[in-house]
Amino acid sequence: MPNYLQQCLDEYPEFFQERYGARDINKQIEGACKKCMHKSSVAIKDVVKPFYKFKINEAPWFNKYWAWPAVDNLPIGKCNFAKDDEQYLIEELLKAFRNIELVSIILRFVYPRRFGIFAPPVAYLLAISSGKTAVETYCNYLASLRKIRNNDDYEMQDKKIADIQNALWVLFHKPDDNPAKKAFEADEFMTGLRADNMTFPLNSISPVRLAESLHRNENKYALVIACYALEHAAKRLSDERKIKLQVQEGLKKLLDVLKDESGLSFLYDYPLENFVKTRNSVMHGGEVGQPNRKPTIQKIIDCVWEMKNHLEAKNET
Repeated sequence: MPNYLQQCLDEYPEFFQERYGARDINKQIEGACKKCMHKSSVAIKDVVKPFYKFKINEAPWFNKYWAWPAVDNLPIGKCNFAKDDEQYLIEELLKAFRNIELVSIILRFVYPRRFGIFAPPVAYLLAISSGKTAVETYCNYLASLRKIRNNDDYEMQDKKIADIQNALWVLFHKPDDNPAKKAFEADEFMTGLRADNMTFPLNSISPVRLAESLHRNENKYALVIACYALEHAAKRLSDERKIKLQVQEGLKKLLDVLKDESGLSFLYDYPLENFVKTRNSVMHGGEVGQPNRKPTIQKIIDCVWEMKNHLEAKNET
């Protein structure tokens, strides 16, 4: 399969020219920023001097896309570009510039081998998860770019992280029917990377909340998660009531016992037998994502919420 990422990278200068009406001067900016590389003490105002120079003289489009603070508004201080701790470096620059995108621009041009610009189109393409802080989010972004570079299939280990970011930026702007975009969508590695990024924050979400969100967005896996949530809630109720019968002995039997328990008569309002049949067809028959299941999914979710609310109310008393 042709390397669609390399193709996109090769197209970058021409695409840049077409989009901005200006030539790509990244190499010139990198050259001007080299003086910061590996230096242990660089004044904050000196860090941005190359960017002001290009903004005014050779890249007026900087004014439209990159809003640099006035030099007089920058804090008096120094930055240690020799420190190996990347998080420290990002945090120190963020204190001065208060904008993670500007920080990423500086790092991209000082250390293009290690850093890339935090570009929202690329972050969207890779489904980057937001971290607790802007620094954590940017680090998640860099980690994904590095995984792509290190993948042997792309043969791009010799490229800069900035190159990987540029290739993905070009890819993002291609129409969905473009061969490169189709190759990206069919790429198993990229699919796995995006799935990892999307699912990373889900550990803190309850099964029923996740099922509800997936159902709202018409995701075919909503029913699977809803059925799991139903079993999970039934097990919690059986543990609370010290019922010896467990899910493994039959979900239908357990639900029949639970609905006759004190305070659980609301279970009579739901077609529990239909829930169990649906669960069995999903878990054992592979019937996932059928449109006619939508009403059943919502009823299962509603039932689980009532079970969950009952458990939480009992815990508060």
